[in-house]
Amino acid sequence: MIDPQHVLDLLGSKSYRPSKAAGVARRLGVGPDEESEFEALLDRLRAAGQVIRDDGGRLILPGRHGYLVGTFKHHPRGFGFVRLPEAGREDDIFVPEGDCLDAATGDTVVVKLRSSGAHRRGKGPAGAIVEIVKRSRVRFVGIACVKGRACTIEPEGTEIHGALAVRDVGSRAADGDKVVFEIVRYPRSGRRGEAVITEVLGPQGAPGVETEAVIRTFDLPQAFPDPVLNEARDWAAAFGPKDLAGREDLTGETIVTIDPVSAKDYDDAISVRRKQSGGWELGVHIADVSHFVRRGCLLDGEARLRGTSVYLPTRVLPMLPEILSNGLCSLQAGQPRLTKSVFISYTAEGRRTRSRIAHSYIRATKRLTYKQVGAILAGRRPCEEPVKSLIRRMAELARLLRAGRFRRGAVELDMPDVELEIGPGGQVVNIVPEIHDFPHQIIEECMLAANEVVAEYLSGRGLCYVRRIHPEPDEKSLEGFVAFAARMGHKVGGTGRASLQKVLDAVRDSPASPAVNLALLKSFKRAEYSIRAEGHYALAMDHYCHFTSPIRRYPDLQVHQLLDDVLRKPGGRGGAAPDAVRADVEAIARHATFAERRADDAERLLTRIKTLEFLADKVGQVLEGVVSGVEEFGLFIQSTRYLAEGLVHIREMTDDRYVLREGGFALVGERTGRRYHLGQAVKARIVRVDVPRRQLDYELVADDRKASRPGRAKRKPATAKGGRRRR
Repeated sequence: MIDPQHVLDLLGSKSYRPSKAAGVARRLGVGPDEESEFEALLDRLRAAGQVIRDDGGRLILPGRHGYLVGTFKHHPRGFGFVRLPEAGREDDIFVPEGDCLDAATGDTVVVKLRSSGAHRRGKGPAGAIVEIVKRSRVRFVGIACVKGRACTIEPEGTEIHGALAVRDVGSRAADGDKVVFEIVRYPRSGRRGEAVITEVLGPQGAPGVETEAVIRTFDLPQAFPDPVLNEARDWAAAFGPKDLAGREDLTGETIVTIDPVSAKDYDDAISVRRKQSGGWELGVHIADVSHFVRRGCLLDGEARLRGTSVYLPTRVLPMLPEILSNGLCSLQAGQPRLTKSVFISYTAEGRRTRSRIAHSYIRATKRLTYKQVGAILAGRRPCEEPVKSLIRRMAELARLLRAGRFRRGAVELDMPDVELEIGPGGQVVNIVPEIHDFPHQIIEECMLAANEVVAEYLSGRGLCYVRRIHPEPDEKSLEGFVAFAARMGHKVGGTGRASLQKVLDAVRDSPASPAVNLALLKSFKRAEYSIRAEGHYALAMDHYCHFTSPIRRYPDLQVHQLLDDVLRKPGGRGGAAPDAVRADVEAIARHATFAERRADDAERLLTRIKTLEFLADKVGQVLEGVVSGVEEFGLFIQSTRYLAEGLVHIREMTDDRYVLREGGFALVGERTGRRYHLGQAVKARIVRVDVPRRQLDYELVADDRKASRPGRAKRKPATAKGGRRRR
């Protein structure tokens, strides 16, 4: 067996001179019987971007001799950019038209830097793509254009540019049908690509077609296999009083669930008791999904494959069959349900003193919505006294926990979101702001507390589990944010979390808030699932995991399964080799991160499509907005009302010649000095909506074409605002 690390060590050694594969094989002592294994290893290392072949076919590591590996993004005007791993946008490599090969957006590519350095726009390095290492996707969605026996496909989105020829004249597609296709030959400059149609989804605009198209685009799992459904049905048929044995009986406690109106599954419930000492006991009761989904069973394998439930605007693709997710595992009011309970004791001031975890069963007293909780707290809704008292205790404790988190250095971004109101035919009838008010914060604080306690419990026992980590941001990225905030008129006292939160508080509810929050978000690394004990930067927690949503997230279910081992079998995980356990959990974490991001991307895309459909008949309407992005080719404007981002192209800004200034944060008119900067409030008119290309074009309203100065925006008082976010 050839060790991959030996290859990497050789290529990285000072004595190594670039050689072809045969020369590297000789240096490593690869025998004739190992040549095929060695070639396969090189293919894997190249596919992972760890090894590169230069122009002469010699093997080198990325970063040597001007060769780098990154992700390509194509621009409609023909050129593109390559983003390097763990690098900021300012380090993107510009690739001119003609030097992109046939790379599509999202592809992993090898780019060779130009020796001349910066490209003609002066914003950063330039280069040429010399190899496409890995295609990001194999299936795409587009519109069939059929004329007689000739058929072409207009790809949707911006990954592929230009129509593709379809050679299969026997295709079932009719003109205007939305189709799924695979590319036979990718388009290049001056050469049309070719594709084959693999599925016809139906006429463009027909009910459900857009949803099906997004599902195919991201290859999302849909129907459950019959054996998996049968296993779930068997659990439902067998469930009875015997399943309650050996558990703490909490059916006499006042316990409530608090969820959105549209929620179908209820996997968390809360109780709060006031102690005679003046302190508190918080009870977080989570559906005991692992009682039914045991490690290694069919249900477990399917849940692991899916990784997460997917919540599209028009459809939910659950991780578990509904007989479990909406039945046995749903904490419905008045029904006995199995739970894992986390009991956390606090002093009167909200300082945690001790905690314990137990198998239990509950009978939820009442199902409440966030809106109902708000009305109860405001005295606008009558409610039975035990529930009303519980809600007040929850609110009081949540305020203490929230204040304690921010004292420890938590950073909370305020990213606005919208809810789409969907009509019977699947069309959007209204777009309304998503509300993250205090009732949401109550539940969020309880869930965060339980997640932290469980992570500390498992860490204290030296167990390997799926953590939720948020790595510390690079100092360079934070310094870039500080510079941006300064241009916006906000002095930042360093790059510590407390200083960052002060800036967020200062702009809260002001026009600059979306841009400032987005700029800080881009400075952060992305949260992910991992076995590394890195802690969670934004939450200021050393140990953190996801435990509270086992119905819809596999990492939570893995944690539940591990707790079963610890609580009922103190010896651990049944004698499995530690290295094997570690490798398995690491694989779960990697796939869960992929599944989560895939689900987020799918939800974001369908929301974008539905929003554009809603705006299609509103061309000419003037909207209030904020400058959310600044590029040399124009301004991105985000509508305050619909959160729909669109482009004001620089060619439409005809009152002056605008150039990129101030480190890329502003467009400034050379003659008039007029200035448009990130976070600036503007008014914009919708001039074009292109649903297939996912594009929205604005033009600035004349009244807003006036000079702007940093720091002139009025600041509104900071208000408490947060939500039940995916941490």
